[in-house]
Amino acid sequence: MNSLKRMKEDIAESEQYGARVIRSHRRPPTGNFRKAAAASMLIAALALILAPVAGTPAVKVAVAAPVVDAEELEVSTPELTTAYEIDRMKEQIARSRSRQMATVAPVIVQVIKPTWVHPLASGRGGNSCYRTSARPSHGGVDLAQPSGTHIRSVAAGTIYRKAYERGGAGYYVTVRHAGNVFSQYHHLKTSSPLSVGTPVQVGQVIGYVGRTGNATGNHLHFEIRTGSLSHRVNPASFMRARGINIGC
Repeated sequence: MNSLKRMKEDIAESEQYGARVIRSHRRPPTGNFRKAAAASMLIAALALILAPVAGTPAVKVAVAAPVVDAEELEVSTPELTTAYEIDRMKEQIARSRSRQMATVAPVIVQVIKPTWVHPLASGRGGNSCYRTSARPSHGGVDLAQPSGTHIRSVAAGTIYRKAYERGGAGYYVTVRHAGNVFSQYHHLKTSSPLSVGTPVQVGQVIGYVGRTGNATGNHLHFEIRTGSLSHRVNPASFMRARGINIGC
């Protein structure tokens, strides 16, 4: 029924358009032209009446363009209001609607997650660096932060070890990454909430800043070890090579 209603509206629009074209002629149309136009409108209306309705067989009605003398078509504008022109306008309306209803191809936006991130969401730089002249045995970078600040895994991996070391690292957790790389996080406020063997995603919270063990204030002591847990490397240089600046 909606298609029938739209077709009626299109015919009405076409008839109004045709009436405007006829009124724009410099010479009034003669009786033959009026009769031809009226006949085309009548046939179009008959087609609407006999149009198929849901549940009834389809009825086809052929609408032929009325015969009009060439003399009757000599008007000041090339636009002709005939059944043929009405059909043309209906086709244009249908094509326009088809274009409007065409399915727009979806835009696929791929969000690429970073491979490595800063261990702290704040991105704060270190205030005590790796093996300085003042602290030649310091095997990591210290990042001062308030107690309870989230500590993130710098890359995807698996919880490899967690423990408590009295007088040293305090509560700490170690994450093993691809390529036999280990990241280690010391002085946690409490034990990591994740169990050993738990897979972690890059940036996932694995603990909270504290001052357990040998610490004079709340901070994260961050280390990187490669090949084995006994081989420490400069975490600032390692992370900088992966586009992450942790200071130092």
